[in-house]
Amino acid sequence: MRSEPEPITITGVNGRATAYEDHVNISRKSFGGLLFQGFKGEKEIFYSDLKGIEYKKPNLMLNGYIQFITNAELAKNQAVGWVGTTLDAAEDPNAIILRAFKKSNVRMYEKFHRYVMLKLQAAKQSKVQNINLSNASYSTADELQKLATLRDQGIISNEEFQQQKQKLLNQ
Repeated sequence: MRSEPEPITITGVNGRATAYEDHVNISRKSFGGLLFQGFKGEKEIFYSDLKGIEYKKPNLMLNGYIQFITNAELAKNQAVGWVGTTLDAAEDPNAIILRAFKKSNVRMYEKFHRYVMLKLQAAKQSKVQNINLSNASYSTADELQKLATLRDQGIISNEEFQQQKQKLLNQ
């Protein structure tokens, strides 16, 4: 029996993000989350729905952020700084503003970022494989249909049809 890996949680200025095997959960159940986001519920974003992840590592002088991009046109520009974090950045429903008060926080942010990037990459590869499988099965079925039409029209013999069919199915 395969067990699920432990989720990874990071806490930022405007909420908390937890990375699971197939999705990220964004929660605003914190003072900063309430202040910047209001009484919003939790949000789940599946890796397969992501267009990308933008990450800026925080340091002692500047805030950082992690932003989950589901639609490039709707993504807000993340202008973050020590005191210059914009309200737009803090109000982005798909972003968590990160502070580096402790080195352990930064290490956790880095671990979280690596994990979600691996999951995003795996989701994108899975999509490509599914498209390739779909195209391959469609083109094989399409070719078989064409061969059957040629056979039915008497252009090729049943023996030729069977030979070509076997070739296609063996590919």
